[in-house]
Amino acid sequence: MRYRIATPKCVNLFFLLLLLLPAGTFAQDRATLEEERRRILSNLSKLNTRLQQTRTEKKNMLDDYSLLNRQLENRNELLNNLNRELAMADSLMTDLDNQICSIDAELELLDQAYGILARNAFRLRLNKQLQAFILSSNSLNDLLKRIRYIQTYEQYRKKQAQLLIEKQQQLLQLLESQRQIREEKATFLETIRDQKVLMEGELQKQNALIAEIKKNEKQLLGEIQQKEKDRKRLDNLIENIISRAIASENTNTEPRVAPSALTFSKSKGKLNWPVDDGFVLRKFGKQSHPTLKSVQIVNNGIDIESTGSRTVVGVFQGTVVGVQFIPGFDNTIIVRHGNFYTVYSNLTEIFVERGAEVRPGMKLGNLAAQKPVLHFEIWQEKKRLNPLQWLRPETKKQY
Repeated sequence: MRYRIATPKCVNLFFLLLLLLPAGTFAQDRATLEEERRRILSNLSKLNTRLQQTRTEKKNMLDDYSLLNRQLENRNELLNNLNRELAMADSLMTDLDNQICSIDAELELLDQAYGILARNAFRLRLNKQLQAFILSSNSLNDLLKRIRYIQTYEQYRKKQAQLLIEKQQQLLQLLESQRQIREEKATFLETIRDQKVLMEGELQKQNALIAEIKKNEKQLLGEIQQKEKDRKRLDNLIENIISRAIASENTNTEPRVAPSALTFSKSKGKLNWPVDDGFVLRKFGKQSHPTLKSVQIVNNGIDIESTGSRTVVGVFQGTVVGVQFIPGFDNTIIVRHGNFYTVYSNLTEIFVERGAEVRPGMKLGNLAAQKPVLHFEIWQEKKRLNPLQWLRPETKKQY
């Protein structure tokens, strides 16, 4: 007789995954989503810590605004992640419903067929027709054939009974998996609702911060203009150092492109980061000001706020060709790699001198304790390059 389990007590999702998808596909997709979600949650935790610090220290409101923007971007990314996993669960539920319907139909047919077999076998035994069937054989050969027929019939009946049990167990496992997916969907939906509430709160904080910043727009414009002057001072320093290096190179009989430059050019997308952990606060290139949209600002590099050690390290072997203090950028170190140059600014302490040989990972200096933001640039002669295209694509540092 058939049976149904309406409320299973345990879950075996692994069986469902093997049944519904090619081996490993679901597990890999799900593992990728879970790893992505862990990364985003870690980023959100670090960003929240930094926001609390900036508010306690009453630092620049623009830094607060940039951190809040990053937090909102990560929150939105987390919602997208959860929605993708929810869509995956919906797809699994659809496939699961189809599987259950198919097995249900098979069970119906097996149940009917087995019922007929069982009733026939019972009638044969009850009426002693089996013995009569064997004893009425006309010959020994006929007797053996009838015995083999009965044995085959019994084997077939047992096989059908076993198949019926297996299908019932399969149905049980599918129903258990269905329950787990329903529970997971409910968890996803609840998490999504919670994240949307948090996001609404962050948006309110962002709007309040924008309003506060606009009250001080005149002061802010003055700060932007001062920052632009500081940037030009840094540009002039870098260009002067590069010009001297090129002029010195032209007086030598050595090859125009040094071996270190050839090696550096092959390191695009492979360079280690100059800080051990952190995030990109401001990206490369011309961009609208975060709050004064009519104002365009230029960043010749990227600004990385460190959330780990304050130590800044060299990203490639080279030679220190410049060490200088620049207002607005504190101490700046310029390292030459053939006709490529890396620039490290906002250092409060420096550990190298001009002419020092730099190795990858070698300590160059420290960032400020209260505002550990590294300004990092890469130049090819006098051409400014986007550092994010040269650094190793570690997403944990780009949140």
